[in-house]
Amino acid sequence: MTRTATGRVWRGASRDAMEGPAGIPPPGWGYAGPSLLARWAPVGAPPGAALRVAGFDLNDTLVVSRRGRPGYSVSLEDWEVFGPSVIPRLRLLHAEGVVLAVFSNQGNIRGALGGKRAEKVRAYVDAFLAEAAVPVHVFLATQKDGYRKPATGMWSVFRAALQGGGWEVDLGGSLFVGDALGGGAGERDEDAGFARALGLPSVHPRVFFSPPPPPLPLAAPPRLVLVLVGLQGSGKTTFAEGLAGGGGWTRVSQDCLGSRRRCEELAAATLREGGSPVIDRTNLRSRQRAPWLALAVAAGVPCHCLVFDHLSLPACAARVAARQGHEGGVEGARGVQICFRAAALRERIGDREGFARVVVFGAEAELPEELRLYGRGRGPGGAEDEENVPPPPQGDG
Repeated sequence: MTRTATGRVWRGASRDAMEGPAGIPPPGWGYAGPSLLARWAPVGAPPGAALRVAGFDLNDTLVVSRRGRPGYSVSLEDWEVFGPSVIPRLRLLHAEGVVLAVFSNQGNIRGALGGKRAEKVRAYVDAFLAEAAVPVHVFLATQKDGYRKPATGMWSVFRAALQGGGWEVDLGGSLFVGDALGGGAGERDEDAGFARALGLPSVHPRVFFSPPPPPLPLAAPPRLVLVLVGLQGSGKTTFAEGLAGGGGWTRVSQDCLGSRRRCEELAAATLREGGSPVIDRTNLRSRQRAPWLALAVAAGVPCHCLVFDHLSLPACAARVAARQGHEGGVEGARGVQICFRAAALRERIGDREGFARVVVFGAEAELPEELRLYGRGRGPGGAEDEENVPPPPQGDG
């Protein structure tokens, strides 16, 4: 018998059991194994049904730190939903009969399953699930053992509980969403290994939760301000240079001009002359993006935003480290330091910022199509220039 954090009691596996409870326990928190915290939820399907399961990592997949801190330091005072599409997508999956479950490594809890850190994690998980308003099973592996991903102990406990209640898992209709998919030197890959061991497809949250961008007409508006957002090394300059060769575009680069004021002057002059500026800066914070929105409003033209979020921080840093002769001197070890400092400043683009169109790139393969659309079908940006888009790192998620 285990008393949950909410005071409810359920009979299930003891902390010393590995196979998990027989059947789904009552909703709430409890122990599902010697180092495994679980938050159980109702299963609405009738016994005997084959259940599709959508599994998710937690940090940097469903929730993130508002202050840009690492996932392990997220707290009730410092969390937000990963993106605006997360909760609508979870609700849609639930409505379609898909069972939702979180499988997360939380090694900083260690053996103190009832300790302060465990309490903090449960608090922000509860807050997220209250906002989501759908039933989600949650499993938190707290030590380096058979529960911790890429090992599949958490899944085994979950599946055994379902089977004990008369359900089976439809592996062919299930998947796992997580950010640790590996692919580059030093990149974490426990989510990829977890999914692979279970025979499930793995999807990065930037792809899974990326809404389809609003359709563009056959050609972009005749004049607009196009704001590029992304870390150093994410491919913004290559994209901007692809546009600036034709179609009335002017690349506005702070690396070249040296200050934001000069960038604003060039962008304003471009608009006065009937052209369109493409803003090649990191533009990571809302206050850094605000001047370009104001400039577009003053000129009476739309302002679009492309977010180069398809590469991980280590992948961007590796590109910066390999640069030689960069126009702004952001290269080598110094450039890597700049890149890591910039990553801590990232702010998600809010609906209230006022962009007429926002596209968040989830994969490198999406860039050529946007280059063609904004290139208006002539000059750079056509199919013949796809080689200008930098190749993705092998396997990057």
